[in-house]
Amino acid sequence: MKVFFIFPNLNTVEGFNHGVADLSGGLKAHGHETKLLNINEHLYPIPTSAEILKLVRDYQPDVLCFSVMTQQYKYAVKISKMIREEFPSVPQVFGGVHASMVPEEVAKDGYFDYIGVGECDNALPELVDKMAEGKDTTNVRNIWAKKEGGEWVRNPVGPYPDLKIIAPKDYEIFDLEHMLVAKSHWLSILTSRGCPYRCTYCFNHEVTDRYREEGGFAPKDYLRHYPIETIIGEIEDLHKKYDPISMVIFDDDLFTLNKQYVIDFCRQYQKSFVKTPWVVNSHVQTFTRPVAQAMKDANCLIAKFGVESGSHRIRKEVLDRYMTNEKIIQAFDIAYEVGLHTSAFLMFGLPYETRKEIQETIDLIARIRAGRFRWSIFFPFPGTKSHKICIDGDMIDQDRMDNLDNYFDASCLKFDPDTDLFIRKCQKALSWYINAKSDMPTADFYAKKVEEIEKLNLKEWEKRALTIKDEDKEYSDRFLKEGKDHYALRYLDVMAVRSTWIKWEEDLEKEKPHAAREWRSIPAPAQA
Repeated sequence: MKVFFIFPNLNTVEGFNHGVADLSGGLKAHGHETKLLNINEHLYPIPTSAEILKLVRDYQPDVLCFSVMTQQYKYAVKISKMIREEFPSVPQVFGGVHASMVPEEVAKDGYFDYIGVGECDNALPELVDKMAEGKDTTNVRNIWAKKEGGEWVRNPVGPYPDLKIIAPKDYEIFDLEHMLVAKSHWLSILTSRGCPYRCTYCFNHEVTDRYREEGGFAPKDYLRHYPIETIIGEIEDLHKKYDPISMVIFDDDLFTLNKQYVIDFCRQYQKSFVKTPWVVNSHVQTFTRPVAQAMKDANCLIAKFGVESGSHRIRKEVLDRYMTNEKIIQAFDIAYEVGLHTSAFLMFGLPYETRKEIQETIDLIARIRAGRFRWSIFFPFPGTKSHKICIDGDMIDQDRMDNLDNYFDASCLKFDPDTDLFIRKCQKALSWYINAKSDMPTADFYAKKVEEIEKLNLKEWEKRALTIKDEDKEYSDRFLKEGKDHYALRYLDVMAVRSTWIKWEEDLEKEKPHAAREWRSIPAPAQA
């Protein structure tokens, strides 16, 4: 059968969807054919309704499959209804994070024929096989099925897929060559699935709880790894097909939890012909010097940490992240000691967060001097504990929430006007606030800029916000020429990178254009 995937991914980065690639690989292993419509403005022009219909008409799919995040749900429904009008007999399967978190709400809306809940590596091929054979499709684990009268059969999830034997991921469905060019030849890979932590804003533990209740879940299944030889082989194959690849991003939620796996992986990576540098997501409570040194020896270049907030109260009472500022500082210090570049994920506009607590985040990042930091504005994803916190506190402005299609532009929570305006200013100029609090030689300059924008009211800020990106580039270009350390916006509107890295990267490009694979022999810039 022919399966047409639709991945709405507007107003955000050009992300690689591992779920779609896994499902497509499983379907192909069962003899089915697949195609993908990846809707992202950074990769392709956004297709019109007529163009989407033509793609469907030309492909003539037997099944439509949607993979959707919460913010893209309304757009996905619009596409679904439009296709349904012309192709009423083509069954539609709805999956992705939103489906797994709130399948009851999706079922109630009634736009789709099937809902995929949890990891559907085995379930989707089984469903499509049964469609092809004309068999009953209402009894597949992980799949909710709508019967003719509109009644839903809510099948429980099955056991987790065995990562040792599942079908190879189908990278080709994503037009990987085109995507690599758009992402500066940075390749995304997963070495594991799952996470044992229970952060209130994340979906992992909610899905885990469903498996515990319905699918024979065992505690050891919290975090599951692919065999190291499978991952190394996958990377080697992709290098042969898509040279050059300048960086491998291990996008696991938590790469460093199993310390022995990390050390074993690093040893195997060193033996491979692949010498490409790599990036991982780490956790400050599982980041030790032996792990950091093994990563560095195997050409890891960047360790990323979810700091989220500099406020201990917010981390403990709102986020369920039980770590101290001292532990955060220690992890970054370990990374600096072994020569790793660092990245911090930050979040503000959190439930019950005060302006003073946002300032604590600014102060902490200025203190640890991360190599780079990336920020987002808190978004209460339905189905998460943090969403319930917001509902219980009557904190959500529903009109705002309904109109957001990402978690970068604005807050959908009800803050007082002064705090809301401060969040808006941080969204555009967070790097200025952090520069101003740092011990860098440019701190006084940015302190004056912060003083300027702090005086602006909402109307004045909305006008000034339009110029911040251009201003930031102007200041950064000047300070780079003067050799003065600072953070500047780079790569994304919500990422600031330290000038030592920017200068190092520029010098490397001049010396070896497009040869980032050779970074192994070039030390990363000093940070601390």
